[in-house]
Amino acid sequence: MKKFGAMVIALGALAACSGNDAIDVMGQKCTKVAMGENGEMLVKCPVTEDLTGLRAVEANAMLITADANVEEIAADKDSIYMNVVPATETIGTCYRILVNEPVFDGTTMNALEICESATK
Repeated sequence: MKKFGAMVIALGALAACSGNDAIDVMGQKCTKVAMGENGEMLVKCPVTEDLTGLRAVEANAMLITADANVEEIAADKDSIYMNVVPATETIGTCYRILVNEPVFDGTTMNALEICESATK
C-alpha cells in the first residue's frame, strides 16, 4: 500500500506540456494520442515499474478513448495508456491508467482511476 500511496503523489506531479504532442508524466515523456471534448487527453507512456504495478489493480473506471483506435491500444504491449482528466470545482485532476487485458465493450471497467483532492 505504501507504493500505491507514493504513486498517487507521483501522479500528482504531472508537469505542463513540453510540446504540442508531448507531456511529462512522472518524469517520463508521454505522447498525446487524442484530446476529448472536455479537455481530457489520452496519452501513451513508456512502460515503467510503477505504472505496470498500477495496471494490475482492479479497474474502477472506463478509459476515455476519444477518437483513438481501441484495437491498437489493446494490442500495444510496449506502452501504457492513460487519461489525464482536468480538475473540476469538486474533484482534482484524475488519472485513468488502462489495466492489463482491457475489455472495450462500452460497459466493462478497464482503467484504474486515481484523483487528486480538489483545492479551494
